[in-house]
Amino acid sequence: MQKDIFLNHELAKLQNIGGQFTKQELLNLRNYVLKKLEYPYLEKAVEESLEKMIDETSAFLKTGAAIGISECVSFPGFYVNILGGESIHGRVIESNTQFDLASITKLYTTLLVFILEDRGFLHYEDQIRDVMPQYDHLYPYNIWDILCMHGEIRTQRRVAEANSKKEAEEILNSIYLYNEDKQIYTYTDMGLIILSKVIEKVMSQNLSMNMSYANIMKNFLLEPLNLSQTTFYPGKNIAGNGRSDFFVHDPKARILGGCVGSAGLFTTSRDLAKLADCLFFHRNGIHTEMVTLLHKKFQNRSKGIGGLYQKYPDLSKTYVPKEYSLHTFASEGSTGSVAIFDVQNHIHNNILIDSIIEETGKKRDNFKWEYNEYQKKITDITLELYLLHQYYKEDYSYVLKL
Repeated sequence: MQKDIFLNHELAKLQNIGGQFTKQELLNLRNYVLKKLEYPYLEKAVEESLEKMIDETSAFLKTGAAIGISECVSFPGFYVNILGGESIHGRVIESNTQFDLASITKLYTTLLVFILEDRGFLHYEDQIRDVMPQYDHLYPYNIWDILCMHGEIRTQRRVAEANSKKEAEEILNSIYLYNEDKQIYTYTDMGLIILSKVIEKVMSQNLSMNMSYANIMKNFLLEPLNLSQTTFYPGKNIAGNGRSDFFVHDPKARILGGCVGSAGLFTTSRDLAKLADCLFFHRNGIHTEMVTLLHKKFQNRSKGIGGLYQKYPDLSKTYVPKEYSLHTFASEGSTGSVAIFDVQNHIHNNILIDSIIEETGKKRDNFKWEYNEYQKKITDITLELYLLHQYYKEDYSYVLKL
């Protein structure tokens, strides 16, 4: 196929499935890629794009918004991982450094529920109160309501204020349905925390043995998907937790033992790319219907099931790039890390970050602005790499250190 015809076709396809570009953006992307198609092989063609990616990642670290990073671009047959800086623990970021995912854990919990429902262990319509009588004020509220974050649920006190795990559990028991209007969407950690307790109860009964949430996650999701670097309990080669210890950053997850449905998982860029592959090609127990739910849009809302970000006109309210397809979702954690999955184009980005300051427990004031600028540039480079790979059809895999 002639180069200009190929590019016209690919750019039209991107737009037809929801990608949004200005005329100038399309022209710039087309002209840049067209020049690179003069090279005889992919490795030479992508060289300049990778240099730009390295430069942009170095510049992002120099802003001080983060001290360590693992940035990844992947699609079928293509994988690039840029590593830079170090963790709060003073260790150089490596390809096997496990980052604190914070709320990206919700994506894994959502997938776990899909799999357990598919295998008949639980049902979306199961009432929480019927499974866990101690949550008797959480009615009428079922598993599907939790996943969709319907209405509004509250506890009498903040779980993070507890002084012990026992006290935190007692606060959890006070949870109640504050507003049962299912047209309302209220993002919260509490439902996913409760859901992990429900899963523990249901699976322990089904398997006639005490099962921790960590073991259920490992046995029914992580191991079947070959996510060997994803865990609630990592070693000491970690980043992003903003603590001198090697435990999860999230206060609620910490006081509850480090393993809940809303936060607590650690992973690597490589494992997130493996997850993307399973989602895009429905491998290892992942079905089309499950993936469709992940990018299901709620009317006039930037978030969908499990708190996942969706394509949304106001880009300040979503982490989904406007250039990606309508069937794209993203997950973001309070630690600063983001994972993006374009289901139609089979494009995956993850940007894992060490950004939490131990003294304040927060990110730096300039983080959000600097991150947004960085993600925009990485998106542009990703599209360059995507189009080049679509043309050359050569496998490519590199891990590059700054």
